[in-house]
Order: sequence, then structure tokens, then C-alpha cells
Amino acid sequence: MGFSGYVNPLTLEAQINAVMPPNAMPTTIAHEQAHQLGYAAENEANFIGFLACIHNKDSYFNYAAYKFALRYCLRELHLREPDTYDSVLCTINPGVLEDYREAFEFWDSYNNPLEPVFKEFYSYFLKANNQDKGIERL
Repeated sequence: MGFSGYVNPLTLEAQINAVMPPNAMPTTIAHEQAHQLGYAAENEANFIGFLACIHNKDSYFNYAAYKFALRYCLRELHLREPDTYDSVLCTINPGVLEDYREAFEFWDSYNNPLEPVFKEFYSYFLKANNQDKGIERL
């Protein structure tokens, strides 16, 4: 469906894509647990997941969190200031960029023609639950 995880709205069970790149799992799991704790908004669950992982004693969790947050920052920078984005991108550790490339290739290999339908449905679900921007808030 194009999601790394979700919480079933009827049972509150967290569902995680177990074949995703391993260094994305800590933040995905923490994000879904944030939903289970009552943080409905996607951006809030992202932030709670980030906080949970940076405060973990395991450096693998820390790396996953900072890589996760950096991806969101880079996306915003690319949208707002493409020239600055290009200059910043060349300062990022090549290993991190390789992780991003591998994740992109992983998700791209699971391209599903019905993914837009699933995402549209999910966006309506979010809007019906007081998230006025729907999936755009992710």
C-alpha cells in the first residue's frame, strides 16, 4: 500500500512492514507506538518517534532518528530553496546518502498501481479524524 506501518483503527494493533530497510524500523515502530499512545496526527507521531529514538541508549536507534529527521529537513529545503539544497547535499556523509538511495530503491521496487488509491483513502480517513491536510501532513 506504500506505507511502512500503520495502526489498525479498529483494534489499535500496530502493523509494521517487516521487510523494510532495517535502519528505518526503529523510527517506524516508535511512530506507530506514538499513535497507540494517542498521538493521532502524523507529524506529531513522527516527532514522538524521533524523540523516542534519539533518547534511546542504542546508537543504531539514534542514527535511525537523525536520518529520519534529516530526510524531512532536506525535503523541505529542496522545496523552498533548491540552490541551498544542492550545496547542503554535498556536505552530507556519503554513507547516509547511500542509505537514502537504498531506501528509495527498496520502496520503488514495491511500486503498486493501486498505491494512489490506498493513499487517497487514507487521506480521507485522516481528514475525517480532524487532520485537515490529510496525507499531506506526513
